Amino acid sequence: MKRILIVTLLLATLPAFGGRKEGLQQEFRAVEEALRNRQIGPEARLRTLEANLVAAVRLSVVRHFYDTREEMLKDLGPATIEYENPTSPVVYYVKYKNAMLMFKYARNPELFIQSPEFEKFLDSAEADLTHREQAKPAQPAPAQPAPNP
Repeated sequence: MKRILIVTLLLATLPAFGGRKEGLQQEFRAVEEALRNRQIGPEARLRTLEANLVAAVRLSVVRHFYDTREEMLKDLGPATIEYENPTSPVVYYVKYKNAMLMFKYARNPELFIQSPEFEKFLDSAEADLTHREQAKPAQPAPAQPAPNP
């Protein structure tokens, strides 16, 4: 009986806390502007970027090396990957052990926690880089006679 009385009193007093209030639009806009203009330090940007890259490498290694994933992921961390983005702030080239990866993100991975929207995986152990076959020069195509009208 006590519980029912307490619950009834709580439910009766809830509408007193909510309701119409003036000035919410200005408060909303002030918070939105503060979030939009906040400055993120270089250390936080680096941590976010490395966390995104390590998570993406982890998922890729699990997909491509499922049988040996524990061995491959044993020492995965920001210190064991090499990366660069020479062409775009959303495209990163990453090397981890014998895996070469290209990740393309939807937005800047330094600012937002996210997974890549596109990934390309290459296994450098499968490529024999010492004995590349020399590219042969392309032969020009034989000229076709012009059709008579």
